[in-house]
Amino acid sequence: MDFTERLRALLAVQRWFAGKARAIISADLIATVLLEKDLLANLLRITYADGGEETYFLPVVVEADQLRDALCDEGACRRLLEVITQGEVAPATAPATRLEGGAIWGVHSALFDALRGEPREREPVRAASHDQSNSAIVFGTRFFLKVFRKVEPGLNPDYEIARYLTERTSFARLPRLAGAMEFRSTACPAMTLATLQERVPNDGDAWQAMLRDVRSTLELARPQAMDRIERLGIRTAELHMALANATDNPAFAPESLTSDDCRLLAARLRRTAENVFQLLRQPPEAVDSAIAAQASELLARGPALLNKFSNTLAGEPHCTKTRIHGDYHLGQVLCQGDDFMILDFEGEPARSLAERTAKESPLKDVAGMLRSFSYAAYAGLFAFTEDDRAGFARLEPLARSWQQQASAAFLRGYFASTQGASFLPPDKRRLTALLDFFIVEKALYEVLYELNHRPPWLRIPLAGILALA
Repeated sequence: MDFTERLRALLAVQRWFAGKARAIISADLIATVLLEKDLLANLLRITYADGGEETYFLPVVVEADQLRDALCDEGACRRLLEVITQGEVAPATAPATRLEGGAIWGVHSALFDALRGEPREREPVRAASHDQSNSAIVFGTRFFLKVFRKVEPGLNPDYEIARYLTERTSFARLPRLAGAMEFRSTACPAMTLATLQERVPNDGDAWQAMLRDVRSTLELARPQAMDRIERLGIRTAELHMALANATDNPAFAPESLTSDDCRLLAARLRRTAENVFQLLRQPPEAVDSAIAAQASELLARGPALLNKFSNTLAGEPHCTKTRIHGDYHLGQVLCQGDDFMILDFEGEPARSLAERTAKESPLKDVAGMLRSFSYAAYAGLFAFTEDDRAGFARLEPLARSWQQQASAAFLRGYFASTQGASFLPPDKRRLTALLDFFIVEKALYEVLYELNHRPPWLRIPLAGILALA
């Protein structure tokens, strides 16, 4: 088995490899960089039978003719950090690269020196919990290294937005960017391989915090105080205001949200809805009668819902579109006491880079968070009644009450801090219609996900859509 075949075999068993369910035609090694003896950083291009292609960043340690993921090796992790902190340029190995002039570059942000601080003793290295598409390493109390696995030409939005916020705005509720690792070549735009950010003290993510709130609500039979959720609305508003600042950077300059944009939004919603309706006509056998009744109701009311949004979105909204978070939910927020830090600006990993860097209405982020409150309410309810299924129906109104109050508190904080913002339609009816549009669109995507992964959870997005229908 040659080196490329061994890389492919290693890739196939990784949790973050997105192509497990697709037939692979070929795997091509397009670049290899020798970072030190036995540590190779590789770009592997996978071609699928359906015509698609993906490129993966796979640094490996070579030992006795065996390959190991480099992020499982402390010494290799320290070397990756060093490439960034030293601002190194490491050229690709000539016989292995297909990208002319290729090299890995360590890049510093404007705040690098301040974030690095004074030299310290060797700090501990540990793997952090990671999502389905990336890996992360924590270096002591100072740095957090995120390694992107699926990469493509162009700046990753997580790097691009974090750098913009760190260097060009006063927004402080994010882990500030220290640097990045890029692959540069004369053959294509730079690829972001990793980002280096300050490690911020935190109490875990907001998803777990909200689950605890829901549990307390169910135990005490009354919703908890919503002050900190209102503060989350304020922090979200501050993020959007920072991203809406006038700037000479074309990647971040606000643009008019036009009537043509609204027509495209309506067409996008219709395509998604028609796909959902088709699948709901034959729901999985695993769904119970209540979910089947929800699906039937949506099928009956769906056409009217689509017409409603087509009509309410027509015309000029008289507002702007900007860069946004793009995948905003409770899991993308860290708790710091009663305050919050916002992170992970990569956007939805399944979408193309062009889609993830496109400017949209910030109300899409708002809708994402509102839908996350819905999921927190039901996830908490499911967990609380796991051994008491009879209690589900009795406690469901209380969980819904928590969701409604959390959503109201979030919106109260958000709109109080965005009065007069250029990205909000001045007409309240149009603003409500645009927000409802993004809520329904998000819930329709959730239906698709739950149909494929968790049919018993279909009740959550179906209820959200029917509430607006």
